This record gives sequence, C-alpha cells and structure tokens, in this order.
Amino acid sequence: RIGLQVASALQYAHEQGTLHRDIKPANLLLDGRGVVWASDFGLAKAVQSEDVTRTGQITGTLRYMAPEQFRGQTDARSDIYSLGLTLYELLTLRPAYDDTDRSRLVGRITQGQVEPPRKLDGRIPRDLETIVLKAIDREPGRRYQSAGDLAADLRCFLEDRPIQARRASSPERLWRWCRRNPAVAGLTGATMLLVVLVAVVATAGYVRTKAALAGEARQRTRAEATAELAIEALDRIFGRFSPGTVVSGAELTVEGADSTTVDVPAAPALSKEAAALLEDLLAFYDRLARQVGNDRTLRRKAAEANRRVGDIRQSLGQSAEAAAAYRRAIAIYRELAAASPGAAACRTEIAAVHNELGRLFRWANQPDQARQAHAAALAILTAAEDPTSPEVRYELAHTHYCLALRPPPDPRGAPRGPPREAPDRPGGPPWRPGRPGPRPFRDRPAPGEPAQDRDRMEHLARAIGLLGDLVRQNPKNPGYRHLLALYHTQRFAAAGGDHQAAEEFTRATDILEGLVRDFPHVPDYRHDLSETYAMAAPPAPPRLASGPAAPFTDDKAEELLRKALDISDKLVAEHPNIPRYLASQARILYKLGTMEHRSGRWREAEGSYRRAVAVQTALVEHHLSSPYNKVWLAAFRDGLAGMLVRLGRHGEAVAALKGTTEMLTGLMDEEPDMWFVRGMLVRNHTILANVLRKAGDEAAAAEADRAAEEYRRGFGPRPRPPRGRGRLRD
Repeated sequence: RIGLQVASALQYAHEQGTLHRDIKPANLLLDGRGVVWASDFGLAKAVQSEDVTRTGQITGTLRYMAPEQFRGQTDARSDIYSLGLTLYELLTLRPAYDDTDRSRLVGRITQGQVEPPRKLDGRIPRDLETIVLKAIDREPGRRYQSAGDLAADLRCFLEDRPIQARRASSPERLWRWCRRNPAVAGLTGATMLLVVLVAVVATAGYVRTKAALAGEARQRTRAEATAELAIEALDRIFGRFSPGTVVSGAELTVEGADSTTVDVPAAPALSKEAAALLEDLLAFYDRLARQVGNDRTLRRKAAEANRRVGDIRQSLGQSAEAAAAYRRAIAIYRELAAASPGAAACRTEIAAVHNELGRLFRWANQPDQARQAHAAALAILTAAEDPTSPEVRYELAHTHYCLALRPPPDPRGAPRGPPREAPDRPGGPPWRPGRPGPRPFRDRPAPGEPAQDRDRMEHLARAIGLLGDLVRQNPKNPGYRHLLALYHTQRFAAAGGDHQAAEEFTRATDILEGLVRDFPHVPDYRHDLSETYAMAAPPAPPRLASGPAAPFTDDKAEELLRKALDISDKLVAEHPNIPRYLASQARILYKLGTMEHRSGRWREAEGSYRRAVAVQTALVEHHLSSPYNKVWLAAFRDGLAGMLVRLGRHGEAVAALKGTTEMLTGLMDEEPDMWFVRGMLVRNHTILANVLRKAGDEAAAAEADRAAEEYRRGFGPRPRPPRGRGRLRD
C-alpha cells in the first residue's frame, strides 16, 4: 500500500513535468492516518530540462540510484527504480545493495545481481516479488515504463487480480548474463560442448549394447504401470457401484477447508444400467490379465468383480443374470484353486458363491436347487485344508444356517379342487378351511415332515456351535453378529408361541438394533430388523383356539409391525430399485391391514390394503422377472376386495376382483408351469359371483359361476413342475 501511494504520487509529479531523482525510505513520510508523503524534492529537475540527461553529472543517494544515473542519464524510469529498491528493502528488511565501500557499491549496482526477495523470505508472495524485480531491472527498457503502470500492478496484487508483469524465463536470464560477460560465456560454452562430445563418444557403445534390454524393460514397466492404473480405475468403479455389504456402505472422501479429510457416506447407485455397465467392464480384467502374463492377482480380481455383479443383479431381482455372474466367478475361482498358492482361500470363496446361488434359488421358489447349492458349499468346506481358520468356520456356519432355512414366503394357496369359500367372507384367505396350505406370511413352521424339521434343527445347532466360538473370539465382528441374529430369528420362527419364542425374538432384535446403530449405512441390517419386527405379528387368519398362544399381545404385535413399516418405508425411499425391499414393504402393509381388519378398524385396514396393492403393483411393473409378484398382487387385491365388501362398496370390490381375474388369466397363459394359478382363478370367480349377488347382479353372478366351473373342470391332479421356462437352471 505504501508503494501504491508513492507510485501514484510519482505518476502525478511526472505528469506535471517533474522528476524526484532521490526516492529512498528517508524521503517517504508516513503520517498517523497511514498516508505516505513523498518529500525532499531538492534534487528534482524538470523533465524537459537539458540538464536532466547531461553526461558526467551524478545526482542522488548512491545506494538508491539507478544504473543509468551513473552515466548521467535520468528519466521517469529512474524514479521507478529507486522506488523498487525501497519496496525491496521494506519487504526483506535489508538493502538491495549493502556495501560500505563506494567503489564496490557502484560496481554492484552497475554489474551485479539483486538477490530475489523470496530467497531471503519465502513468505513473500510470488506476484509481489515479480513486481519488485521488474521495477529494479538494470535495463530501463525492461522496467515499468511509467509510475502509473507500477501503481496499476500493485493495485491488482492488492485486489488479488492477475498482474501485468512477466517474470523473465531461464533462457532469457542466461542470455542477459552472456551479454554482460561475453568472454566468460564463450569459454564456458566451449568447455561444455567438449564435455558433451566426450560423453557422447564414451557412451555410444554402451547405449547400443543395452538398447534392446532397456527397451524391453521400458515396455514391461509401461505395461505394468498401465495395468495397475487400469486395475485401480476398475476397482474404484466397482467399489462405487457395488452394494454396501458387511462393514459399511460406499464412502466419498472430501477435503475440508482446514486440509482435513472427511468420509461422507454415499449410497451405491444400484440400477439395471449400473449392473449392465459393470458387466461390460468385466472383460477388461481378462484382457489386462493376458497383457501382463495372465496375472493371478488380476484373475482373482475378475472373480471378485463377477461376484459383485452377481450381488447387484440379485439385489435388483435379476435372477438369471445373477446366476450367470456367480457361475463365472466360480469358474475363475476353480482355475485359481487348481494352482497351489492360495488354493484354500479360493475354495472358501467358491463355497461362499455357492451359498449365494442357493439363496438365489430359494427366492426363485426352487428349494431343491437351493439345497443342492448349499450342499455343494458344505462339501467344499468340510474338506477344507485348514478347517480351524475363522474364514472357513464362518462360511461353514453360514452354510448350516442356509440349510436350516424354510422356504420363503409363498403366495400360493389355491386348492386343487372347488374352493369352500364361505359366502359371507369373500375376502378370506386363499386356502381351504382345515388344510394348512401356504400363507402370505409364513413366519411359523407349517406342519411338515418331522424328519425335515429334525434336519433343520441339526443344521441350526451346528451353526450356533460354530458361531458361538467365533463371536467369543471376535465379538465386534459385524458378520458374526449378523449371522447370529439371523440364527435367533430362525429359532423364533421355529419355537411357536411360547416363552422361548419371545426370548429368541429379543436376542435377534437386540443384535440387529446394535448393528443398525453401529452401521447405519448398511441397508441389509435395517431390512433384516424390519423383517424380524414383522414376524412378531400373528399370521392371518388368527390361530385356532387349540393352537399355541401367540408370544405377543395384539397391541404389542401391532406396535412392532408399525416399527417394521417405518424402517421399510425409509429403505424403499433410499433404495427404490431393490425389489425385495418393495416386496417386504407390501407384505408388511398387508399384514398390518389384516390386524386392523380383525380389530374392526375397517377404514384403516382399507388404507393399508390399498398401499400394499400400490407397492406390489409398482413391483410388478418395474420388476417383471418373477411371476410370483403377480400372484402376491392377486392375494393383496383379494384382501382389499373383501374389505370393500365389509364397507358395503360392492362396485369397487367387483372392479378389484375383475382386475385380479384378468391378471391371473394372462399369468396362466404366460406361465403354464404355475399349476396353482388355475385354482386361484376358481376361487377368484367364486368370490366375484358372491359379491355380484350381494350387489344384486344375478346375471353377472351366474356368468362368474360358469367361469369358475370351467376352470374347476380343468383342474386335474397336481402336475410335477417341469424344468424349463421361468426357472433357474442349476
């Protein structure tokens, strides 16, 4: 700011035709308001005066004189030079030329170089150093040509704008030095040229000898560097798009204002497009592996990437694509396991992928194939070289747990004969009274074969035996805790309605609540907690009086069900592309509507049923890979129709039932293997006939009865479902 004020004052003086000729710190007065006064114009001369440039006359203070002043030449640029030296001294707290001997001082001013300010104090800004060095350049033609130009650059610096001054380049500085010292420059150049020629002659043979090897090494290094860069890029892409798993979801690392890093959780971008993109990238792993000699690390990464793609496809409900990705991963792991290094780890990974395949088959309603996949995993892990390793024991516990699972929720409930539907209950459950058929919520074990139940209990016992040791050794491991919670959930499902069931439920929810608290960005933990809460509500219809008592009162069950719905709503809002989250939300809503129906809150029940139908409709429209989504939708629409009949809105009930009939008819044509759809159509037309009679439309009711009879006549013995369309190949 001092320099800016003095430069502006000098510009005014020069415009008035006056040179100061003795600018130095002693002649600049600073008052109490921060205003600088340029004083002592005793040596000032008119710009037009002939005496100003007269040779042989030297005026001014020696230390602050411009080099041309020693030749008796002075103009406005001499004042700029003196001001530049003053600014230099203010910045560095030392004179630019600090010598007490007059002759040596004159020599340094005319021939020497000023030490750059930043070498004396690194805190000095680079732009300000550039301004000062331009102002004190030895050649007047390279200085600022007017004090106004200097003032303009100082103002730009203060306002943090680009300055006009340009720093001299290294070649330019070298050329100036050569001009000042021609003899020394010539001798130095000749010496350097001679050294270069000697070096070239001496190394020519060595270069020729090593050229081939050096070229090969460069190519190899370049290939390895390219491969590493490509691998890193692929890993980052897969890490961003793959779903959050055991420990945490995806994160973005950003740098704060104070240079600290902050990890910001970021939801994975799960979509069909993302899955397709990642699948296209899988080929690059193979190409990179071939480029660097079929590298084992790259092959392992390719297997991991295929498994990730399978996880994403499975999350998106794309069963066939997920199975294909899992099988590619298994094939690569088998190739790696054929070699001795790391074979044990690869076999454990193969078992883990088999378990994922089993999970996929289970949710595709193919229990036999699911059991075969888990059995394959069990065989691999049982023959493991190191059965005591935590990885093997954990995957073995996971396998036993999978083998203990019951079939997933199944919407099928149509009987293989005429439905015995009570005329006053058109919205009742889709199964024959007295027959324990499948239910929309199969939370409790259905009366099945005792041998199967014993087998499941044995697998559960083995799972908990392995898990107990693992949790004791590492109680904070989230994978161990999660599997232990799922174990207690299965124990709750199998315990029936007694005190033991309540204890198992509490243990499962305590662990899952802790996982959700510790890892809030892992959606599967919240999903499993929601599903466990929903299991507390009794299945529909109410249990018979002779059955076991429910472990929770209706009020407590509804409270837990609403907690489940709250979690499910948030999950669906955050991850709208995950079909199992949507399916869970629809079933929880339907179950809530059933509880409201039982307690006589029909208006609330209607709202819950309508939401269930809306969510399931969206699932059908956007995730068409599973025909069972339509079967669930039919069950939910039937529940809504029954509620509408209760409310006396027969017209709306008829519209809902007709929509269900049309959808089931199309499904029967599309999926002939789903033999039970015909039974659902029998039941649906019978219910429709009952509702039409209540609405007073006997003709339409008779037509519905005829349609039911036609479907009933085509209902033969239950066929064995063939392997074919709509099923995953094992």
